[in-house]
Amino acid sequence: MEAFQLEELTARLKPILDKFPDQKLRITADPDTKYQDIIKVIDACRQAGGWNILFSTDEQVTEPNNKQPLPRSEPESEVADKPKEE
Repeated sequence: MEAFQLEELTARLKPILDKFPDQKLRITADPDTKYQDIIKVIDACRQAGGWNILFSTDEQVTEPNNKQPLPRSEPESEVADKPKEE
């Protein structure tokens, strides 16, 4: 997997989203990722014109004092509806 700065993410996504405005964008992070960092990635996606953003995690989450995995309702969830046309 290639790493790059948020500005480069926006620059790479913009031409794709200009051509395919309904393209789904999936943000995958491990459970230890800080929410602030995820918000920065969401902001970069939205600056590029992305609105159809999905989330997933790399690992299954467990309760703190239990080694049993928590049940997952859905593997991914959409956070926003398509913006209304003006």
